[in-house]
Amino acid sequence: LYGSSLLPLRMFAYDPRSGEFEDLRNPTTVGGEIYSFATFGGKLYIAAYPHADLSVYDPRQPWKKGPGRGCNPWNWGRIGHDQDRPIAMVVGPDRRIYIGTIPEYGHLGGALAVFDPATGEMTVHRNVVPQQSVLSLAADSVHRWIVGGTGVLGGPGTRPVVEEARVFVWDVRGQNLRATLVPVPGAKSVRALAVVGRWIVGAA
Repeated sequence: LYGSSLLPLRMFAYDPRSGEFEDLRNPTTVGGEIYSFATFGGKLYIAAYPHADLSVYDPRQPWKKGPGRGCNPWNWGRIGHDQDRPIAMVVGPDRRIYIGTIPEYGHLGGALAVFDPATGEMTVHRNVVPQQSVLSLAADSVHRWIVGGTGVLGGPGTRPVVEEARVFVWDVRGQNLRATLVPVPGAKSVRALAVVGRWIVGAA
């Protein structure tokens, strides 16, 4: 199990078999906190605040932190597009990493960022739901969709310009928005999503 402390950022690992903790230092280039993790192909994908910073760590290899792809952790860099808090991350049915973000201070409009581990390329789709942040993600492998939940708040210092949070469906084949809906009238955020059988379960 992996976790993060807050200010200063330190990643740690816990082995439930032995009960031992390990301090893994800071795997990122920032000092705030790790907002989300994903595991894929034996590697740990780490998204941290501030600046929506992405790093990739292979626990099987020696620690050699740096910006190059041969480094471990590999500090890929910042998502950009005025994004700051990478609050959600999930591995999609297309073997790409999907990251949902809250924008920087003073900005509205979060993003759905798509990272391809095979190529190291990042594509950023800002304002998938206009003027809302992307707070939660779940992968639907049957339909090959990513399901996202939004929040009306933007970066600190902003005021919402929309009233209700939404759930959206992202088609991984076409890399496009398929549908949006308001799951709970009046709700300001959809904080958690999971695919359970034929159902998408969420908390708003």
